[in-house]
Parts: sequence; structure tokens; C-alpha cells
Amino acid sequence: MLLNALCILSVAGVVVTKAADLWTTWRHVSADSETNPVGRFLFRRIGVGGGIVVVGALALLLIAASWWAAIAMGPAGMIFLAAWSLVISVVQAGVAHHNATGRPNLVTRRVAALHSRWSHWLLSRRAPVARRAS
Repeated sequence: MLLNALCILSVAGVVVTKAADLWTTWRHVSADSETNPVGRFLFRRIGVGGGIVVVGALALLLIAASWWAAIAMGPAGMIFLAAWSLVISVVQAGVAHHNATGRPNLVTRRVAALHSRWSHWLLSRRAPVARRAS
């Protein structure tokens, strides 16, 4: 019973912080200021609103799948879900705070560094552009 309550609270934390992240992204972030290369791609392709809908839908699917997997695995899976949900909630809350205030924090400095490395890695994997002979 206690483990079920812990899982419900931790997943609720993920849902609430994801909603805060999406809301503050909608209000304060543009395609050009988005640091996540996948988010930036989505925002440029289908707009910020469309990208937020896609990200929100994917988040809900992942949350539901994680919940189902944790329940299927039993107590160990439920403990893992609760712990991992706490980590995700802290990161999402930090991102939402940065979006709303414009001030970087410990979380967003780390996330921005990861996004930068990820962007460089993705760009290095692109096929070279053929040059025309002059």
C-alpha cells in the first residue's frame, strides 16, 4: 500500500513538472532559443505549439509505459520508478524555473552542456555536402 502511494506521488510529480516545463516553454521559449536539438528541430518544423503537443504526448506515453512496467516488475520496479521519477521531476522543475525566469541554475547548466555535446555529435554525423566543381 505504501509503495503504491509512493509510486502515485512520484508519477504525479513527473506529470506536474512536465506540465510546468511545457507551459513555460510555450510562454518563454522560441525555436531559436531552444537548446535541445530535437526540440529545436520539432519547433522549426511544426512550430512551438506543435512541438509541445508532440513532446507532451510522448511524455504521457512514456509515463504510462513506465508505470505499467514498474507494476509488472513488482516491488523492485516500483522502487526504481519512484527513484527515477524523483530525478526526472527535479530536472524538469529546474528547466521550468529557467524557462520562467531566464536565470540558469545547476540543472540547466548541466542540461545545456549535454545539449551542446549532443548537437555537435549530431552535426558530425551528417553526410558531407557535395561541392560543385568550379
